[in-house]
Amino acid sequence: LGIAGISGNGQSELAALISGETVLPREKSDRIFMMGKDVGALDAAARRRLGFAFVPEERLGRGAVPEMSLVLNS
Repeated sequence: LGIAGISGNGQSELAALISGETVLPREKSDRIFMMGKDVGALDAAARRRLGFAFVPEERLGRGAVPEMSLVLNS
C-alpha cells in the first residue's frame, strides 16, 4: 500500500495510524484489518511481526520505534 497526496492532506497521520505509531483509544478508532485479522489495537512492534513496514516522510526524526530493539528498527 502506498499513500500519496498534496502536503497537508493527512497522509502522515494516516500512515501513523496504519503503522501503529499512533494508536487511538479503542472506542474512538476505526478498525484496521490485515488478511482478515483486526490489528487496530496492536502496537508498532506487533504490527511489524505481522509484516507491516513504515517509511516515514522524516526518517531521521521519526524513523525509529523506541520500544523496539536496534535490530528490529533497521
